Amino acid sequence: MERNSDLLAGSILRMERLRQGMEQKAVCYGLCVPSYLCKIEQGTVHPNPDLLSALYQRLGIVYTQEESLLHPLKQMLQDYFTRLEYGLDIQETYETLQAQADTLRHSPLALHWLLVQGYQGEAVLPLLEQLQAAMTDRQLALYKLLRCRADPMAPGALALCPEA
Repeated sequence: MERNSDLLAGSILRMERLRQGMEQKAVCYGLCVPSYLCKIEQGTVHPNPDLLSALYQRLGIVYTQEESLLHPLKQMLQDYFTRLEYGLDIQETYETLQAQADTLRHSPLALHWLLVQGYQGEAVLPLLEQLQAAMTDRQLALYKLLRCRADPMAPGALALCPEA
């Protein structure tokens, strides 16, 4: 797992913990110390996959990392963005991805899924804004184009397009 995947996994963990209103101590009790959970949430450490899974389980979610499950979803995401780029119909691909939303939301593909949701008109820009440090160059370009698309008259929107 690379640095931005660690940051994404930790960010997903933190967002879910806060959404459920749980303190760090309650989530990590018996698994790790709160300071280590803080580092995981900030993406500054590379956590053991078993620990990460246990922390996710504590929150009632399954964090999927198994490549055999993720590979077809990666291909569908790539197909979605290729179709989007070429102005082709994306609805069928989106509906197929939507059926796998829980898996996508709680996996290393979560950032791609958030971008898809943004392009589908869902209000995820504030969340994506917070996750920029976890983005690959391509994801960052897609995010900047999404911001331009969402509000082309916003200050700085024109500067984002050439950056993307």
